Amino acid sequence: MRKTLKKFSMIIFIIVLITNLIIPTYAVESESESSSENDSINNNESEPESEEETEINSNKKSESSLEINFITNNSTIPMDNVNISIYKLASFENKDFSITWEDTYSDHMIDLGLATDEEIISEASELANFVDTNNINADYSIKTDSNGKATVTLENGIYLIYGEKTVKNDITYTPNPCIIQLPYTDEDGTLIYDASVELKYVMKIPDPTPTIEPGKTGSTKKSFIPKTGDIILIVVGILILVLALNILQMIHEVRKSKNKNK
Repeated sequence: MRKTLKKFSMIIFIIVLITNLIIPTYAVESESESSSENDSINNNESEPESEEETEINSNKKSESSLEINFITNNSTIPMDNVNISIYKLASFENKDFSITWEDTYSDHMIDLGLATDEEIISEASELANFVDTNNINADYSIKTDSNGKATVTLENGIYLIYGEKTVKNDITYTPNPCIIQLPYTDEDGTLIYDASVELKYVMKIPDPTPTIEPGKTGSTKKSFIPKTGDIILIVVGILILVLALNILQMIHEVRKSKNKNK
């Protein structure tokens, strides 16, 4: 009986030992499988966010709006009906905004983010001379309205803005060419698709012409008007000359009379 009890106890001990070894291992495997399933679920849940980001990137605007202002004399005189030529220098890719320069302007590439204002102004002048010399047609041509403004929608890229000189009230206004990037970024790095540019200019005033009073010729010769002192000297001189002539005549008469008496 005792032997039977010992065997039975031994069997129970072995069963308990095996149970303690098997159950924790199964629990670990279960937790691992559960964790893998949760990770898989989380990954599946994050996929729509990635697709959404891709959709946002693909929906970036491909065009920008540009307003050009040409107003002179401290914004008091709008220059209306002025032709403004726009030349596309480079294009932007929608996704990463990488720059692709037009072949025509490949020798005039400039990094607007690194170039100074002076360098950009100088390059704009060179490009204006380049398009004039080579008779290059503008990609867009617009005119200012009565307020001196012109608005146009352009594909994203880099452009040369080139306005024609105009005369108003006998004064010649020549707009300075400029280069603009569309869209551009503000201080916070936000893309701005609605841009505005105010054209700077050179003003030339004509030389004043002399006015001629009615009834007078345009001769520039000065007339001689004697002063009072000069008049007195002239009169005295004439009197002395007359007196001298009279004295000579009297002397002549005296000599003539003496000759007759002889």
